Amino acid sequence: TEMSSLPFQSQEDALALDIGLAFVQATQPPPLPRNVQLVKALEFIDSVLTLTSAVVSTQSGTFALTECGLIPALLSTVSVDHEEIFQNSGVDLSDSQDALRIKALLRFVTAQAIQIIEGTIATQNNALTAFHDLNGVE
Repeated sequence: TEMSSLPFQSQEDALALDIGLAFVQATQPPPLPRNVQLVKALEFIDSVLTLTSAVVSTQSGTFALTECGLIPALLSTVSVDHEEIFQNSGVDLSDSQDALRIKALLRFVTAQAIQIIEGTIATQNNALTAFHDLNGVE
């Protein structure tokens, strides 16, 4: 078993850990369908971008996030090929309602990222420099 490879003081400790891990594994709910996972992930990204938008609404917030690499992160979000992600996501295409929701969320997240980049560039010279250095126009 795995107990012998763990660095515990006693076999009793190792057994207790194995029992605890087995309990945790047995009580986990089954994974959500891929469609639901993707929608939840995009909703989380939407929430993070909404928070980011509030933070960059202040000069000090814009400066702090720009210095932390906001522009490269947002450019990578904007440059993602939606169709490729959609095709490689394992989403059930037969459920057109989920497919439409996911496509709409992808567009919305991209639009949020573009708005944040625009606002950041308008108020922070470093953001404009980073944007140009990363060939953001392309």
